[in-house]
Amino acid sequence: MAAPAPTRRSFLSRLGSLAFGGGLLWLGWRYVRWPEPDVAFDGGGVSSGPLPFARPGDRLLLVDGMVRGRPTPMLIDSGAQYTVIDRAFADRIGLEAALAPPVLAYGLTGGPSLGRAASLDAEVGPMRLTGLRAAVLDLSDVTALGGRSFPVILGRDVLGGLVVDLDFPRRRIAFHRPDAFAWPQGATAVPVRTGPAGLFAPLTVEGYGPIEALIDTGASTEVALAQEVARAAGLLDGRRTRTAPSVSLGGVSLDRLVTAERVGFAGRAFEAVTVQIYVPPELPGVPRALIGVGLLEDWRVILDVGGERMALVAARRG
Repeated sequence: MAAPAPTRRSFLSRLGSLAFGGGLLWLGWRYVRWPEPDVAFDGGGVSSGPLPFARPGDRLLLVDGMVRGRPTPMLIDSGAQYTVIDRAFADRIGLEAALAPPVLAYGLTGGPSLGRAASLDAEVGPMRLTGLRAAVLDLSDVTALGGRSFPVILGRDVLGGLVVDLDFPRRRIAFHRPDAFAWPQGATAVPVRTGPAGLFAPLTVEGYGPIEALIDTGASTEVALAQEVARAAGLLDGRRTRTAPSVSLGGVSLDRLVTAERVGFAGRAFEAVTVQIYVPPELPGVPRALIGVGLLEDWRVILDVGGERMALVAARRG
C-alpha cells in the first residue's frame, strides 16, 4: 500500500467535526414519501460544469447558490438524508410551510430538533432545482461554531439523483446527469454499498475491520468512530487523548480525538490519522463510522449514490 501524500494535513481545526453524517435521521418522515426535486441544467445540458467551492484549506464544501434571487451559500452533505434550510433564513424570505408532518431530526450526537417542511426552488450555477422539499431547522449553532454561514444544506434527496464530481485539489465541484457521465480513465473504484444512511465504504483502523463507514462530505474530520467501535479497534488503550467541540443538528458536544497509527481505505494506507470518537444516540440506523473530507481531500472523488458507485482519481493541484 502507498503511503499518504505529503500534502495531508493534521486535523487542526477548532471545529471537531461538522458531523451531520448519518446523523440526519428523519424519524417524522419514516413512513412518509419525501418528494425528490426536478433537476435541470441550463440549455438542456447534462452537467453543471466545474463550480468553485470553499477556500483553500477550508474543509467545508460550500458552493454559491441562489434562493428567490438571493445569494445563498450551500453545504454539500452526502451524509444528510434530506435538504435543510435555516429557520431564520426561511422566515426572512417568506418561505411558507408545506403540507407535511412535522420534522423530527437527529444529529450524530445530541438531542432531537423539531421543525417543519417547506418547498422551494433553488439554483446552483446552471443547475435548477424545482420543487425542492426541505426541513426548516435552526442552523445557528452549526454556523456559529463553524465560522461560516450556510443557510442551506443539500442532502441526498438532491445528490442521490446526480453524479457528484469533487475535485478537492482544484477546489471545484461538478454535478452530472448519471446517464450522461463518462467515468474517467484511471479511476480507482471503491467498493461501496448504499444503506439507509447513505453510501458506505470499508475501512480498517489499526488493522481492525473492515468497518463500514459512511462517506460524509458534511464532516470535516478525517475519520470518526462510535465509542464502541473505537474501543474494539484498540484506540481507547491509554494513548494520548485530547478533546474538541463537535457540532451537529443535535447541538454541540465535546468529543475525544486520538491518533491512529494506521488507517486503511481504498487500497491505501494512511499514517497518523486523527480519529474523532463520538457517542451516538441510541437509535436505529445511526452510522458507527464516518469518512470525512479530511481523508478525501487529496483526490478527485466521484460519488454516484443512486448508482452505488464511488471512484478516486489522482488529481494535480493548481
